[in-house]
Amino acid sequence: MIAQITGTLIALEDDRGLVSIGNIAYELLLPGYCIGVLSGKIGTQITLCTLEYYEGTPGGGNLVPRMLGFMSKAEKDFFSRYTSVQGIGIKKGLKSLCMPVETIASAIESGDEKLIATMPGIGKRLAQHIIAELKGKLSLFASD
Repeated sequence: MIAQITGTLIALEDDRGLVSIGNIAYELLLPGYCIGVLSGKIGTQITLCTLEYYEGTPGGGNLVPRMLGFMSKAEKDFFSRYTSVQGIGIKKGLKSLCMPVETIASAIESGDEKLIATMPGIGKRLAQHIIAELKGKLSLFASD
């Protein structure tokens, strides 16, 4: 498994980036907050912590390998906990992370349902469920 990747950021789209390492370029799916952080860094060397998964159904025969990129190991660890909540899969998890992980973790820890509900793909009901599942478990990731 690839745990970290360092290379030149050669392209950035709404939800993904392309990182070149020698003659190979890796496509990484990125949360929204990462796109903002990386937007001025095309052509520069970056390091991202990665998480791999397979998209598709095993019985369908079309499993597609995907790689996710995060700015730090702590953000990757947060994502793993965040997506453990029923109703938040990989895609919804990536789409919804539109602000720094510290802000989201602080909102969950303080029970700020309104802020969580404003994240893309997360409504009031799912926000309540996220807080119920994760409150008290994210203090390590929350900002002071």
